[in-house]
Amino acid sequence: MFPADWLDTGAMRLVCWSIPAICEFGDYLIADKKPSLNDEDRSVVYFGHYPSGTSLRSMVHYSQESKTGNFQYYDFGPEKNEQVYGQKTPPIIDIANINTSLPVALFVGTEDEIADPKDCEWANSVAKFAYYKEFNIGHLGFFVAKDMSYFTVEAMNLLAKHPPV
Repeated sequence: MFPADWLDTGAMRLVCWSIPAICEFGDYLIADKKPSLNDEDRSVVYFGHYPSGTSLRSMVHYSQESKTGNFQYYDFGPEKNEQVYGQKTPPIIDIANINTSLPVALFVGTEDEIADPKDCEWANSVAKFAYYKEFNIGHLGFFVAKDMSYFTVEAMNLLAKHPPV
């Protein structure tokens, strides 16, 4: 869904470069409570590659979880669920079972409309992540914020402390 091609990405690049307020408003509607926290030049580059494609099934799964309020496997419908999972409803995913022998960091945007800070707090209380910190940015801010210190300071320090194997 939304495959990247020159028409889509070129149009987005042109619109966002010519009238940045349009893309900022779209960002506000979908992802960020305060798009003003984002760097306008970085945002133009980001939206110049948007939409870049995703699977329809991923979008449907996200919608299913939003509607049910459950963190669950994909819902194929009662008959196929029975075949795939051995039950009519999709199994719930218990995040308390996340293997924490490998440190997991949770970076949270306080202005995020998609990964709500309240949900992230709940996830942290259940899964006990090794690192949890909230930053004054939105969902897209992790790519295009004016203040990228979450990455240059916290993420780099965590990588130095826990180098990839």
